[in-house]
Parts: sequence; structure tokens; C-alpha cells
Amino acid sequence: MERATNVVKDRERIVPEDSGEGVFWNKLRLETPMQYHETFSQESVQRWIDKLWNRRIDSGGIDSRTAIASLRYVHEFSKYLNKDCDEIIKDARQSKLLSTTNQYSWEEVIESYEKLLFTKHKRSTGIEKLNAIKSFFSHNRVELDYDAPLRAKGGKPKVPDKQFLRKLFVLADLQMRSWILVQSQSGLSEIDILKVDVDSCNNDPGVGEVYPSVRSQINARSQNNSNDAVYVTLRRQKTGITAETFLGPEAVSMIRLRESSRRLFPDWKGEKDPASTVRKRFVQMHRETDVQITAHMLRRYFETTLQLAEVNELIINIFMGHSSKKMGAFYTGPTIAQLREKYLEVYPKVRLFPEFDPRQLWGLTPKMIGVY
Repeated sequence: MERATNVVKDRERIVPEDSGEGVFWNKLRLETPMQYHETFSQESVQRWIDKLWNRRIDSGGIDSRTAIASLRYVHEFSKYLNKDCDEIIKDARQSKLLSTTNQYSWEEVIESYEKLLFTKHKRSTGIEKLNAIKSFFSHNRVELDYDAPLRAKGGKPKVPDKQFLRKLFVLADLQMRSWILVQSQSGLSEIDILKVDVDSCNNDPGVGEVYPSVRSQINARSQNNSNDAVYVTLRRQKTGITAETFLGPEAVSMIRLRESSRRLFPDWKGEKDPASTVRKRFVQMHRETDVQITAHMLRRYFETTLQLAEVNELIINIFMGHSSKKMGAFYTGPTIAQLREKYLEVYPKVRLFPEFDPRQLWGLTPKMIGVY
């Protein structure tokens, strides 16, 4: 432990303690489990984590929880090889420089480790660990001729159609009805929706305009009996990319804000993983209704609907908070008015119940839409 602590203290003399990076390294020192301290103190590991931080410095760097998870994956790999991380990198660099018949093939080593991971873990977990290991090599100037397998399996991802979502909606309770409409008509992820602050002011990055909060927009819409869409913007937690999207009239009609809460769904907040609450609700619905769907399929529905409507890819990226190499094409970014115009243009294709007034959605029954 002392070794790891001294290294971090040495860093603090170089990095101001009150800077973002200084706070990060302090947190990392305090939160890293004891069993990983020896790995954490090694130069190759610290160099790797430093570069991960620098790569995302514009969005605040990686969080300590992500760094510790990545550290654990590399720690497990070093134990598998029975070498410390500094030795692994030294060996890998030499094997790349020396052209001999007995050259040690690190690609083959990782391929064999891949087979081991896939026997012990589910596919997504194995791939996450392999990506961390490849990143560790790459940031220590060892490029591997190894491509980690893709997350998605063969075939197209399942996208629910409008008729399926209509059936799901009328079989759900009121809270789930609201969630189905909010996610399918905004394209936000589960964690994004749970992080929306309904009392914060929205900033239009195009013109610097301060836009009303989500709560004030919903209240004004109710008072004026308006069918306008509600503008929502937030910075995505995972990527640091800003999402700018809207809640359509159907979604807004099912939202009941609480004066005592700043969240759209205050009861769904979990302690460690708020999104797990949402996933559990969908699993529960599957048991009760025999209709199987995941929360992310609603986000996929929104994106696919916009794609089929031939909405510009850059606009879709803005709505959903996707990163894109082409984002530079928007020098200042479209204004809220321009984004709203595009959203309302495609909204009829996203809308689930065009034959009903949004205020009627609370009382819809399976019989009313032909589901028995």
C-alpha cells in the first residue's frame, strides 16, 4: 500500500491537488481495493490511466470507477501470465523489435485468453475486458495485430415496430406508460432520462440563448393547451457528448412532475446503478404480460424511425447524444428552432396513437386499440 500511496503523492507535486486530474488521482488512490495496489503502482499502468484521462480531458476525463474496473481487468491478465504489468510491456516491446524464429506472439496469447474469458463470462463482459487489455498495450506503445471481437452478434438488432409498442403501452401500468413514451419519443438512454433535471435552464449552443426549464415548458404547455414539443438538453454521462432532443405531446401528456423533485422519474433512482431499476421493470413486465422488450429497444425505435424518415445523420446524432467525426460540419450548431422544426416534421412517424388526443392516453384500454 505504501508504494502506491507514495506514487500518487509524487503525482500531486506535479499535478495541482485541486485540479480535475489531481482530484481524480486522489479518488483513485482512496477507492482502489488493496489487492490492486501493487498493480496500480506500476509505471506502465499509471502511464495507461494517465493517457485515458488525457484522451477524454474535454469531458472531464474518465471517472475513478471506470479506471478501477479497467485496472482490475489488467490485473487479472497479469496474474494469468504470472508477470507484473511492467514486465509484460517490456517483454512485448522486445518481442516486437526482435525478428527471431522464437518470437513471442502476443496476439496468440490474447487469443488464448479470449477463449478463457468467454468460458467464464458472458460475451459482453469478455469483450469489455479484452478491450481494456488492448488499450493497456496501445497506450504503452505496443500495437497488437489483434482485433477484439465486436459486441454485437451476427444479424440485425431487434427494433420494435409501432404496433408492438402500442400493445406494450396498453398492457403497462401508468408509470411504465410514461416511460415508454418518453424514451421512444426522445431517443434518450435510461440513465440520460433519469439524470434530466427538470428545473435547470437549457442553453442553446447555437446562439447562446437561455431556454426555459423542462418544468416551465410543461407547465406553460398545459396552461395554453399547446401541442408543442418540450426541448431537453443534457450532457451524456458516458461520453460527455451533449444530447439535444424533445419530448413529443404524447410523452408530455403522461408526465406528472412533483414539486418536491427535480427528476422526471424520481422513484426510479437506484443507489449504484439507477438504470437497473428501469431494466427490472421491463423484466417484471415480461413476466406479467409475456411481452419481451428491453429499455434500449425504445431508443433503437426512435433512431430507426428517424433513419427511415431520411433525417440527416448529424441531426440524429444531436438528438441521441451520439459522437460523430462529422460533427465539425456544424460550425455553430443548429438552433433550437431548427431542431424543433425537424423533430415536429418527423414526429407523426414516431407518434404511437395518432387517432387519440394525448389527454386520452391515461385511460386507454387493450380493447380500445384492439388488443384482447
